[in-house]
Amino acid sequence: MPLVYPASVIAEMKKLGGAFGDIALLDIEARDGTRYYLTDVGGSYPSAFDGSTQVYKPWTKSAGPLRMTSDFRTDAGDITLQNLSGNTIDREVAKIINDREFENSLAIFRLWLPLADYAIREHHGTLTDQRGDYEECAFRLAQLFDTNQFYVAEDSYAALCSWFYGGHRCGSVTGHASCNKTIPDCVARNARERNNSTPTPPPNYLYTQPIGGPSPGGIGGAFAGFFGCTKKGTLLEPLNGPIHVREEPWEDWVELVLVDGTRLDGVPEHPVYTDRGKTWLINLLDGEEVVTKRGMVPVRFTRQYKEPGIKLVASVPQGLLYWATSPATPQNAVLSHNKLNANVDVLQ
Repeated sequence: MPLVYPASVIAEMKKLGGAFGDIALLDIEARDGTRYYLTDVGGSYPSAFDGSTQVYKPWTKSAGPLRMTSDFRTDAGDITLQNLSGNTIDREVAKIINDREFENSLAIFRLWLPLADYAIREHHGTLTDQRGDYEECAFRLAQLFDTNQFYVAEDSYAALCSWFYGGHRCGSVTGHASCNKTIPDCVARNARERNNSTPTPPPNYLYTQPIGGPSPGGIGGAFAGFFGCTKKGTLLEPLNGPIHVREEPWEDWVELVLVDGTRLDGVPEHPVYTDRGKTWLINLLDGEEVVTKRGMVPVRFTRQYKEPGIKLVASVPQGLLYWATSPATPQNAVLSHNKLNANVDVLQ
């Protein structure tokens, strides 16, 4: 889609050069919520986050080139920041960089025309691949939706088999002229084991509605906090056997975000696994490694918040363990425990 600029901006762009060229503005939001406003020409400019006027510090040494594509290739570019500010004693950038506060931070890069008060380019992404020395530090600015971070299934769930009838993947060698791609037809054609259809969702995988009756011991009273509870919509996958889920209203949550982007929202007492053993979400530390499907992944940050919602009270009678993740990050999941107290009855 072509970029369309106002007439006043086009007029200013024709004047580019000298003292009135475009200015590089970089807005960064770190994992703790702190915002930084950087530029190659110090001054006051409107923030890309909320439009308020902010003082931008001249820490940016270079930006770009930014590669922009119209397909699924990753849009990205390099940002270089100075590692010194003012003099050798005042190194505010150095401390931030040494603490790796900018790693995986949200960043918005703009090419700003000061005389037109207009951004002719705007790129939203995250800062990764930190590198550099005591004088400067460079980052890779990658787009927010990076297709390289997603895993695509080899095939999709469908009610009918997707193989070509009689082909090498189908495997049927009977004399039937056609097949309606259903399991009964595959059975009749001696190719049942080749059928790749899924007439119903995979068993014991995802539950977003309550199933089963009340627990014999009762749920929602004194024992509610002992169960592993996640926010409604969370993808749940038991390690072994069935999983029982019941819904209850709730408003106290903890958001867990790992450095690979994996996210999980649950009650503060939801137990996951770290090097310290079974640990509540509320007690996780930044940088602490959590057990996931992909192995040990460090915590980027946790955030406690209040929001009226529904919690999924989950119970796995066989083994007590299940994987849990946000539907926004299905490529990985966090190992969870369904309860902390072995004397608490499980859901039936």
